[in-house]
Amino acid sequence: VENSWERLEQEMVRAAEKTVGRSTGRKTRKQQTWWWNEAVAETIKAKARAYKRWRRSRSDEDKVAYSRLKKEARRQVAKAKEAKRRESVEQLELGKNEAVLKMAKQCKKDGQEVTGVPCIQDDNGVMTTITKDHLTVWSKYCDKLMNTENEWDEVAEADPVEGPCEEVKEKEVWEAVKMMKRGKAAGPSEVCTEMLTTETCVRELTKIANGLLAGDRMPASWKLSTVIPVFKGKGNALICGNYRTIKLLEHAMKVLERVFERRL
Repeated sequence: VENSWERLEQEMVRAAEKTVGRSTGRKTRKQQTWWWNEAVAETIKAKARAYKRWRRSRSDEDKVAYSRLKKEARRQVAKAKEAKRRESVEQLELGKNEAVLKMAKQCKKDGQEVTGVPCIQDDNGVMTTITKDHLTVWSKYCDKLMNTENEWDEVAEADPVEGPCEEVKEKEVWEAVKMMKRGKAAGPSEVCTEMLTTETCVRELTKIANGLLAGDRMPASWKLSTVIPVFKGKGNALICGNYRTIKLLEHAMKVLERVFERRL
């Protein structure tokens, strides 16, 4: 099962890139960016000019120059962000929370997290200013939120089912694929529902489903997900609890879940 899915995933992603290309995933930068300064602006402009020169000439010299300016731009952005984060924390400690209120208002207006929030509170109420600390805070919060079991009496009423499992048919997988919504964000593998609507994909998914019924383990990549925090629009924008977490799961796994669910 693991090898079958890995091979199918690679082929679908390769075919998609060849057909429609790959986006950089970068959003258009807003005019007012909380960490933007003159040094960053000049470095970004120089990088853009170097990129255009390299695209025209395709020379190794221009490529090296572009790579150097690209690294320098990343350093300048990281430096500007760190300086602005420390400045925001100092303002909070001095009771000057206008910047935080501005961020909260923007969150409420947009209904989502503002990209690049300069700081977030940990469990002890301490502001974190470093990206690594941000990830640690979010990791602890999501682990507690998603891995805490609810209390139940462990009693489940169901009729006993005996005998071997019936093999999954391609028709069942086709019906499950048709039930999936289109235009939804993909999981970590970047394989979305639209990429599964071919005879080859349905045939391979059917083999994977039967492999799972035979006792094979679920592909390791299906255990992963991308978690997106979305601000609820109320409360303190610096507290994790005021965000709604959305998990982006593998679409292929969701298709087979529909197949097995209909059999229950």
